[in-house]
Formats: sequence, C-alpha cells, structure tokens
Amino acid sequence: ILSGLSGASLAVSAEHENDCLTGLRLSPLEPATIYAAKVAGAALTMAVSQAATLLLLVLFFNLQFDLNLLRLIPVLLLGTFGLCAISTLLGTVTSRLRAGEMLLALLAAPLYVPELIAGVKASAAVLGGASLTAVVLPLKILAACDLLFAVCGYLLFEYLAA
Repeated sequence: ILSGLSGASLAVSAEHENDCLTGLRLSPLEPATIYAAKVAGAALTMAVSQAATLLLLVLFFNLQFDLNLLRLIPVLLLGTFGLCAISTLLGTVTSRLRAGEMLLALLAAPLYVPELIAGVKASAAVLGGASLTAVVLPLKILAACDLLFAVCGYLLFEYLAA
C-alpha cells in the first residue's frame, strides 16, 4: 500500500514539476478522462507488481496453483483499483505541497482501511477454501469502495487539478 501510494505521489509530482498537467488540461480531453487514464496506468503498474508478488508468495509459502488461487484474482483487482483511484485523486491534491508524499500516506491510509479490511477477509476466505458465499460480502464492500473512490475522483479531478 505504501509503495503504491508513494508511486502515485511521485508520478503526479513529476507531472506537476514539468507542468505536464497544464498541457493535458489545455488539450481537448475532459479532465475526467485524464483522471481515468491516470488510474488505469497506475492500476496496470500495480497489477504487474502484484503478479510478481503473488508468484513469490506462492513459491515461499508453498501454495498450490489451483482454483483458490484463481479465485483470488478478483479480490486483488478490486483492491488495486480502489487504491489507484484514491491515490491518484489524493496525489493530485498533495502534489503541490512540500511534504506531499507523507501527507498522501496520512490522508489515503484511513480512507483505504475499509477496503483493506474487506480485502484481507476475502483473501483469507479464498485461500482458506471457503465457499463463494463467504466471499460475497467482502467483495461487495470492495466494489462499493471502488465505486465511491472512482466516482469522487471522476467528479472532483477537474477542480483539484486546477
């Protein structure tokens, strides 16, 4: 989580230092489209690192490549998307500040806690071999948090990036 937050902060601060965001705002693209592209780029980067981490977890903890591991993929994707949505939005806010990286972690961590708890419960249920009914509630919470973060970012990015 902290590496994802710092990566988002570095990406946004690099754009702010080079004044790339102003160029993007001057383009005919809507600000919401720019936000969606930023979230998609961050999610793709984090998904690649998650795949490598998952491979290492399987090797080090002697997990089996079976259906339980495949059932973990939706949990990981929903958690990644939520973290990318909130970190991109808050990274835009904190990019202009002197201690922006630290402030981003302090702002995003409490907002991400419900999604983190739901992700841990869903992951534990999936890896424990529980039925799909045990995973439905945490997945609904993950999806609701993702929807909330994405809609807030989609609506507010125009005003926060100015």
